[in-house]
Amino acid sequence: MVANNRLLYFDNLRALCVIQVVFCHSIMGYMFPPSFIVPATDIIGSDFWEYFLVLTKIYCVEIFFFISGYFLCGEVSRKSIQQIIIGKFYRLAVPSIISQIILLLFFFNTMPVTWYMEVLFLFTLLMMPIQYVYQSFTFKLNMTLINLVLVALFVGVLTFCVKLRYPLYYAKCYLFLHFEPSEMIKNFVMFYLGALAYRNNWLEKISDNLAKCICGVGVILCVIGFVKQEWIFDIMYKNNFGYTLLDCLQCFFVGFSFILLSKKFMNRTNKFLSFLCDQSVGVYLLHDI
Repeated sequence: MVANNRLLYFDNLRALCVIQVVFCHSIMGYMFPPSFIVPATDIIGSDFWEYFLVLTKIYCVEIFFFISGYFLCGEVSRKSIQQIIIGKFYRLAVPSIISQIILLLFFFNTMPVTWYMEVLFLFTLLMMPIQYVYQSFTFKLNMTLINLVLVALFVGVLTFCVKLRYPLYYAKCYLFLHFEPSEMIKNFVMFYLGALAYRNNWLEKISDNLAKCICGVGVILCVIGFVKQEWIFDIMYKNNFGYTLLDCLQCFFVGFSFILLSKKFMNRTNKFLSFLCDQSVGVYLLHDI
């Protein structure tokens, strides 16, 4: 369903992911081992909340990047490069800078949640030349189970290579740009896949059988992650090759599962859902404070 030129399932999915992100940041004090991000932590911790946190982290932010890439591709056909960059600067960079100044002055938080907006603005700048090249020719790529597996494995190999230099949770900061090098490849590929999904109309063409296969593989990968809990709770395992491949496979299959399920079951709205969608961005910006 499209209302006022909006894809309702994307609005609802974004709001759902924001709720999960806020909830995850709220339970970080119960991680095991105790979180190095949250100053007040439960020294005993909770394996359940740790697994929930890690599993949610796998797909929530990547879904944000996918949706952003999807709509950026649509903007290219309606606006100039200058209009897009200026618009993204005011919508992404300015709120992020203001949020960081507030956090640094009053809360001494050096890794704000607005890192996503900073990285998204960077990705927008990187994607502009690619998107305008697409105007002169059509890049065809079908969504298949094999293609998704190959992309996930390719990203897993590249991510592992980055982890050899920058382990998981190692953050970099350049002026107002914060990011984790080990996550950047996964983030950018999901952003790029969003653009490809728009160009190739994946979400409309995908068959019910393929959607069921993707969701089924996503469930299996979550079960494997739960069984191999030592990969989840030991930072040494998180940087090994096996965990990195599993993490990337979960990212793409669980992420696409939520996107496809939202299209099928969340493509509607009402006053309550509309309220959640309208407030989601503001909640994301302010919840760190």
